[in-house]
Amino acid sequence: MGLLSKRCVSYSENCARIRATSAPASYWILSAIALALVVTIFLT
Repeated sequence: MGLLSKRCVSYSENCARIRATSAPASYWILSAIALALVVTIFLT
C-alpha cells in the first residue's frame, strides 16, 4: 500500500508538471489515464 501511494504521489507530480508545460490534448489523455487508475484502485 505504501508503494502504491508513493507511486500515486509521484504520478500526481508528473501530471502537474506535464499539465503546466504541454498541450491540452496531452492533458486530456492523462486525465483519461488518471481516471482509469482511480477506477481500478476503487474496484480492486
